[in-house]
Amino acid sequence: MNMIVCVKEILDPQIPAKFFKVDAETQRAIKPSDIKLVISDYDESAMEAALKIKDAVASKITVISLGSESATNVIRHCIAMGADEGIWLSDPLFIDNDSYATAFVLAEAIKKIGDYDLILCGRQEGDWDANSGKTPEELLHRLEALPTIAERELAQTCKDVSNAGILGTISIMMENSGKGAIIELDSIPKPAEIELSDWLVCFQSFGFVLSVSPKHSETVIDLFQKREITAVIIGKVVDEPIVTLKNGPESKALFDFRKDKITGIVYQPYV
Repeated sequence: MNMIVCVKEILDPQIPAKFFKVDAETQRAIKPSDIKLVISDYDESAMEAALKIKDAVASKITVISLGSESATNVIRHCIAMGADEGIWLSDPLFIDNDSYATAFVLAEAIKKIGDYDLILCGRQEGDWDANSGKTPEELLHRLEALPTIAERELAQTCKDVSNAGILGTISIMMENSGKGAIIELDSIPKPAEIELSDWLVCFQSFGFVLSVSPKHSETVIDLFQKREITAVIIGKVVDEPIVTLKNGPESKALFDFRKDKITGIVYQPYV
């Protein structure tokens, strides 16, 4: 059996945003010179599936990847895993290709190979679910938002939406800060096809909660919107250490940190 596995190099999702610098003049991210590119987790799973087939049936695995010269590292990685050969597609015309153009080039290359029985690809792009369809440059443009906010001191605190979901993430932030919050549930943006109750507790691949002074709110919102990232005001921070949920005229306390604990970690100012 002849199998073709399509693989892609991506920015390492574990790279902290602090390693990205922002050009003061252009307000665009500058990639670290030693930035690490890795194989997409999804594509690596496709490669592993091909190897399982090869273990059961006499097979040949050809890996194909499109990109700059560094894409050859991903091909070598797959050959080290057990692939038989690799094909690297490179041309100046491929720079900044969107997902459709990339798929077209890969399809045409596979047609030229001709002799294949099975094509395996990752389930989706690995540049984080919220960024599927984005080129590396577009992804960097999105990632630069938080470093820009930090460097311009536009926010007091920021936390990525963790497995605790939106409400849990906000509550942990408030507990750690020794503060409380009033959250307007109706103001929280969500995909149309997802119920709010599900959206509030799901893990978001590219979601953040920020505490921003009202005088900077519009600036921060505009900064995100220019990067096609939804950003809205969903509540306010209060001194009383209670996280309160409001839904129209109704309100309910989610956490009262005078008696409740999530992490038990509370900021203590120096005296």
